[in-house]
Amino acid sequence: GPSRFFRARRLHHRTGGGAMNRSFAGILVGVALFLVVGSQCVFYVMEYERALVLQLGEPTLPVREPGLNFKLPFIQTVVTVDTRMQFFAISKTSSLSGDFKSFELDNYACWKITDPLLFVRTLRTEAVAAERLRNIVYSQLLKAIGKMELKEVVNTKRKAIMDDVLRESRQQAMLYGVHIVDVRIKRTDL
Repeated sequence: GPSRFFRARRLHHRTGGGAMNRSFAGILVGVALFLVVGSQCVFYVMEYERALVLQLGEPTLPVREPGLNFKLPFIQTVVTVDTRMQFFAISKTSSLSGDFKSFELDNYACWKITDPLLFVRTLRTEAVAAERLRNIVYSQLLKAIGKMELKEVVNTKRKAIMDDVLRESRQQAMLYGVHIVDVRIKRTDL
């Protein structure tokens, strides 16, 4: 019974069974440390993304393409940007036409990031980009509509207004590494 168990236990300690347990624990700690450091060295970029490796907050070159990539652990961080087409809408806002008639309009814009390095240096996040682009498009829209009479905005000159707004908005958005693909008025209400 119990005396055999205690004798076997003492024999185990005398023959180095504890040393084997310590070396096994050391191996486990080493493997865990390797996995932690290894996971900090490797990152994956999806097909629709581009990644920038930041070192001390500044982007390093080049922009990383899709696939498996490497970085220095704990020193470098990764920022990914989505290069797919994105969309934002400007909900109903009041505007004045050139003949001082008030109306409300809904519009939207489609955009995408074309220069990830410039984008990260100027805007950092897609939320900030959407807000900045919303302001650019809205101000250009008000400027273009302010030159026209209400009947031109509603009927005859809508395409010319949209082309003008798109051209001016694109020029401003290029400063942020962004391309505005399209701008449209969804609806106008008196």
